[in-house]
Amino acid sequence: MSVESKGTSKRLSKRLPCEWFFHLGLAVTWLAAGIHTTLFVSRLVDVYCRVRTKEMVIVDLDPAMVMMQLRISTALLIGAVGLLCRRTSYAVLSVLALSWAAVEFVGWYFMSRQIKLHAGIDVFPPKIPHSWGLYGAEHWDVLVFVLAMAGLACGITRFVCSVSPAARR
Repeated sequence: MSVESKGTSKRLSKRLPCEWFFHLGLAVTWLAAGIHTTLFVSRLVDVYCRVRTKEMVIVDLDPAMVMMQLRISTALLIGAVGLLCRRTSYAVLSVLALSWAAVEFVGWYFMSRQIKLHAGIDVFPPKIPHSWGLYGAEHWDVLVFVLAMAGLACGITRFVCSVSPAARR
């Protein structure tokens, strides 16, 4: 092997973990956005059908939950699109959007605590959908949160790799 090929392979080995991690983050962020958006739309269609067939009254629908789910879906989609683009400004946008999704999940947790506090209960009854203490959550929502946080970590890594002088060489 020549000296140039050793230097090239060394440089590629330094850049490869960052690129591999970036592609992993891109995949999990798109997966989280797809799962959450699909769940959000299917829940809205289910509510619409149940209201139409008079199985549910519109009073049962919590607009705060609908708006929170919409904000999480929007943040995940913006984060996924930001990770798809290769520019540093889009990496920043992706990190901000995925951070916004994290803040929404934290807000969901605190809202769930307030609901339990005002209801005077320690845990939600079995008939109320909840997962990991989040009011109205399913296991899919917890999976989306984990995937979104993995995407956030990858987005931060992508941003650091894009602005780091060592990663550019």
